[in-house]
Amino acid sequence: LQKEANEGGMRLVDVAFPSLVQPTYAPTGWDLAAVTVRGSGADSGDKEGWLRSELEGLFGRSLRDWKLLRVYHVPFHQPSQQRPLRPREPRSASGVYLCGDHCAEPTLDSAMRSGRLAAEAVLKDLEKKP
Repeated sequence: LQKEANEGGMRLVDVAFPSLVQPTYAPTGWDLAAVTVRGSGADSGDKEGWLRSELEGLFGRSLRDWKLLRVYHVPFHQPSQQRPLRPREPRSASGVYLCGDHCAEPTLDSAMRSGRLAAEAVLKDLEKKP
């Protein structure tokens, strides 16, 4: 899951559930959520509360049953993500189609989304040709 770029103020970048792909990443009956956020969190006295609040807003339900397992601080793990980020037009002036995480947010989800947008642009342009 990924919040749209126009939802200002969000530090939440994306949420993935790797245990849905590889069940051994979590105990039987549980799922593992991997959450990526912008910033170190050092500016917040409540290290977990602000994130839980944002996740509850995203999922539309209480997450009291979720347990924080670990926090990894990875400095410089992604380029700056200043809001609002808008996806780049998939066509360049030279006729080259662009895609990748450099076209919007530096995340796998954005890379996949930009690939889909570039493919759709190619198909649309092919339909225009006689």
